[in-house]
Amino acid sequence: MATHHASYGELTSMPIDELRRDILTQRALVKKMSLGIQMNKEKDSAKYRGERRMLARMLLAMHVLKAKGKKEAPLKSKKKSRTIPASST
Repeated sequence: MATHHASYGELTSMPIDELRRDILTQRALVKKMSLGIQMNKEKDSAKYRGERRMLARMLLAMHVLKAKGKKEAPLKSKKKSRTIPASST
C-alpha cells in the first residue's frame, strides 16, 4: 500500500486492521525518506511531501472509521426515574 496512492474513498472502505497495517508501513517509509533528505541522500522532496500527504489521508480515514464505529455501538444509559423523591421533613 505504501507505493500505491489510494483515494480517500478507497481508504474508508478498507477494513480497519488492514488500514492500521498500511499506516505503520507508510510511517516507516516517511521516516526513512525524511532521514534520507536530511542526510542529502534523497533528492526528491516532492515525493516525500506526497507520501506525507498520503499518510495524513490514511490517518484521517482511520479517525473517521473509528468515529463511525462508536456511533454504531450505542451506549447504555441509565433510565431516568420519573418519580420525585419525597422530602424528609
